Amino acid sequence: MYGEMAGKTVEEIFGEKLNGATFFKASTLASTLLLNDGKGHFIATPLPAPFQWAPIFSFAVNDYNGDGKQDIMAGGNFFGTTPHEGRYNAISLATALGNGLCKFSTLMLVPVSLSKANGEVRSISTIKLAGNKKGLLMAINNDSLQLFGYR
Repeated sequence: MYGEMAGKTVEEIFGEKLNGATFFKASTLASTLLLNDGKGHFIATPLPAPFQWAPIFSFAVNDYNGDGKQDIMAGGNFFGTTPHEGRYNAISLATALGNGLCKFSTLMLVPVSLSKANGEVRSISTIKLAGNKKGLLMAINNDSLQLFGYR
């Protein structure tokens, strides 16, 4: 229960279970693109600044503007915070338009006309619709599954 854990340190909660545990250090918390160079290494490129404004829970890569280059759509937000902390709701949906060279300099916030996506986005998937059209299937926390068609 939350009341039993609130205010306790990791050591107080886990005790001896931490003996021999592996500890990891986070060197960045930025939303980052990791590109496989094909030689066993990854090149890390931070995503545009607006992708850093709120927690992101899902990414979907596709060509959203029809220019033949891969774009990144991201969905997030987190409302389960204390009133003192405030909600993290700066980015329900956003799309970074790619230039074909793994750079995403142009950012397009998704219009509020997708109002049902204006919540805690937890999953985004691109799907093929009838008539060879494309769609986005989105899971919004505490809401029904949403389907949006495009192009």
